[in-house]
Amino acid sequence: MAYPDGSRGLKVADEYGYPMYRVIGPLWATAALAARGPAPDVLEQLCGLLDKLPPENQCIQMPLYRILLATEFGRIGQIERARSFAASAATLMKQTGERWAAPEIYRIHGTLLSREPLRDDRAAIRMFKRSLVSARQLGAVGWELRTAISIARLVSAGGSASGRTEAQDLLISTRAKFASAETSRDLREADDLVRVLN
Repeated sequence: MAYPDGSRGLKVADEYGYPMYRVIGPLWATAALAARGPAPDVLEQLCGLLDKLPPENQCIQMPLYRILLATEFGRIGQIERARSFAASAATLMKQTGERWAAPEIYRIHGTLLSREPLRDDRAAIRMFKRSLVSARQLGAVGWELRTAISIARLVSAGGSASGRTEAQDLLISTRAKFASAETSRDLREADDLVRVLN
């Protein structure tokens, strides 16, 4: 398998005797490799790399690799497979105690639960709430903002008036944790959603 975006890093891994980086390097680049496509083929090859890693209790970042794959399977419409990877990421996180990516794992799992087939908005909101709690415990305001955005997206598509107000208040309070002049794609989307929910 060729990795156009990571060929230099893979070469360094070979030269200096770090074979494991031939496995974890591409997994870290899941989104970039899937974007170059064809995504289904690339994702299947990346899934094969998981089998080359040490057992879960001997390898860090396993929950991260699984949630990256979940995101990309969701992007190409393989929702059930994406949900399976998201659930396994959460399970591994509990088993290993590696919780630094917990806010994103819960947020992405919630996003996948809010999509068809078998859409379950209540389960999605429960995941989003877990994500918020985890982000606040970690002081991860960027991930807190992403979760607030995910909640706002969900309720803007048909939530109750009280749910829309609650989502708007959450966005405003989370946005306030950033400098008013600061900007990013997430911050711009948050600002746009505040206006949509108004």
